[in-house]
Amino acid sequence: MISATALLNLAPLNPYLAVVQEIRPPGHFLNFNGLTRSVSEAWPFLAVGYLLAMLGRSGRV
Repeated sequence: MISATALLNLAPLNPYLAVVQEIRPPGHFLNFNGLTRSVSEAWPFLAVGYLLAMLGRSGRV
């Protein structure tokens, strides 16, 4: 999970994002963009919390 997160952070920006932002009016997908950005930033922390909860439930911690 750590290596996938590091690989994602090292990947170059999407070149199509600038083209889409020029074609579509600003704010057209503002809510969807904000939602996907929030989920993409929060999923590693949620995954670690879930894994810790599963370890705590099994009694291994």
